[in-house]
Amino acid sequence: MTDPRSRLTTHDLGPQELLLLRDEVERRKKSPVTTWLLWLSLGTFGAHRFYLGRVVTGLLMLFTLGGIFIWAVIDLFLIPGMLRANKEKVQDEVLLELEARRGKAVS
Repeated sequence: MTDPRSRLTTHDLGPQELLLLRDEVERRKKSPVTTWLLWLSLGTFGAHRFYLGRVVTGLLMLFTLGGIFIWAVIDLFLIPGMLRANKEKVQDEVLLELEARRGKAVS
């Protein structure tokens, strides 16, 4: 297991790497517009959860019709947090890639 203190953070990045990080996160993160449109049109079936990579809860919503519509309404308040979590996950992935790239450059 890697030492969490050795993980690259945004404070460790130079200007070029920060630009790359920002661009990659914007390119890879899930679209809020798409998420909201999926929730509005197919929210009862959990389509927005599938789109955000939450397959298990998407299946639960699909088989229960959104918890008989209640879960779909609750997601109205949960979607902003899901989008934030997705963006943070993407940022962590890009930081790991930058860290690996740095390691290859040093070797």
